[in-house]
Amino acid sequence: MISLLGVAVVTLRPQSKGIGAANLGSVWRLFAAAGYSGREFSIGLPLSSEPSQQFRLHLRLIAGTWKLVSVDLPNEINLRFAQLIVKAVKK
Repeated sequence: MISLLGVAVVTLRPQSKGIGAANLGSVWRLFAAAGYSGREFSIGLPLSSEPSQQFRLHLRLIAGTWKLVSVDLPNEINLRFAQLIVKAVKK
């Protein structure tokens, strides 16, 4: 379904070298754009997009581990999902 929506898939690969000087700017941008509230953390991605066009990831600290608890989608994607569901139900 992701390909039907035209959404890019991002693969995260762990870096064995850690965070280098070249990456510190990116890490700072992520930190500055994130929202923190106690045990909860959220970030809108991609950082270069307007907030209305971002996917917002919500994480919560549960038993000492950050867990993804929800994902907010841009309205455009929500509308596409609704249209696909209506099409599927009509068939």
